[in-house]
Amino acid sequence: MKRDPLLAQEWPASRVRRCLRKKDKKSLVQFLRDRHQERFFKPIRKLKSSPGNIQGYGFAMMALCSLLVETIQSYRDGLPTTGGRELAHFRTLKNVPSPYRIPAGLTAGGKKAFRRFFRSNRSHFPGLGGARFYMNIRNGLLHQGQTKGAWTVWKQGSRVFDAKQKRIFRDDFAEALEATFKVYLATLQKRAWRSGLWTNAARKIWWLIRLSV
Repeated sequence: MKRDPLLAQEWPASRVRRCLRKKDKKSLVQFLRDRHQERFFKPIRKLKSSPGNIQGYGFAMMALCSLLVETIQSYRDGLPTTGGRELAHFRTLKNVPSPYRIPAGLTAGGKKAFRRFFRSNRSHFPGLGGARFYMNIRNGLLHQGQTKGAWTVWKQGSRVFDAKQKRIFRDDFAEALEATFKVYLATLQKRAWRSGLWTNAARKIWWLIRLSV
């Protein structure tokens, strides 16, 4: 079987579209699980367990985690992008089915997404503010290849981060993030298709396919 370079091998765009049309919750949840395991969680675990990981790989792990935070929140919000200009452009595109059109009141913004994520998942990330993480970890790593504001990345600690020492514990953070994603998928599976959670997830998935092929 020829591998689709844009989606997991078992999930060509046509199959995902069919699942959306059929409102097949179980399959769509499996698609999300497979996609993010392949592209994020497996690489993170590989980095975590590779030889030499105690001194290295922390930046790579936290960069992947930062991408995941923004991605997971985008599913919750039903956002195809967190870029304001790009979102405005998407609103002008034609042939978008009504369930997947971007609501007028839906706004984008990276910092907003991180604030919402950490506020909604405070049980897994107690005390960690989204704006602080966005500015000092996410932006530093993704734009400059370094942390900012005297924050450092450590392998493990007593919890996800240490505010006083300005330390992010990469292994604990990654584990908390994977647990958060599992909770999200489990919640999706339980919710009705007509729920707001599924309305947003379906919109995000549709745009994911639209922009990937």
